[in-house]
Amino acid sequence: MLKAGLTGGICSGKSQVSAFFESRHIPVIDADVIARSLLSGSFHQPQPLALHRLVAYFGNHILDQQGYLKRDVLRHAIFSEPKQAAQHKAYIDNLLHPLVYQKINQDVSQLAQQKLVIISIPLLIETADLSIFDKIIVVDCDPEEQIARCMQRDKQDERSLRTLINTQASRDQRLAAADYILDNNDNIDNLLQQCELLYQQLFQLAG
Repeated sequence: MLKAGLTGGICSGKSQVSAFFESRHIPVIDADVIARSLLSGSFHQPQPLALHRLVAYFGNHILDQQGYLKRDVLRHAIFSEPKQAAQHKAYIDNLLHPLVYQKINQDVSQLAQQKLVIISIPLLIETADLSIFDKIIVVDCDPEEQIARCMQRDKQDERSLRTLINTQASRDQRLAAADYILDNNDNIDNLLQQCELLYQQLFQLAG
């Protein structure tokens, strides 16, 4: 099995790349999906314990009336104050990342017969042991383009977005770790053409 780690900054285009590989019937394990599932239950249920710990740290205002996480409120709580953002983010990372990687390892073991698996991890450079991947794919995008896309897609404010980006690995750090770079500063057709070439290269490597 060839294990390829996929990463990139917020709104860089990771989802489009994941969707491409899934369209080619290549399994994609998505750390974001796993993390959301860890926080998807109601606070009023015994699980998920991760949600209980988040509420203990940030307060009940991050929940709706039914006890479910209000993700936009949590995002604002983390990144609205730049001086505290790194501390808040570190707390969440320490809470969720061990659980996320545990599930990733379980999913990889269940796909042992596959030739190629894509593992999408937004914070791969910051949190992962890179040696567990055979190849690293970075979706690259200019930071100003990232901000513009996020403001359009998620209706986030620019200040919070810049704070979030500053808590992540730098563009240079991601590019330095990359075996393959997908340039997503142009249009989606250009990105998909690069994905097709990469698919062929990885599948050939995987045998």
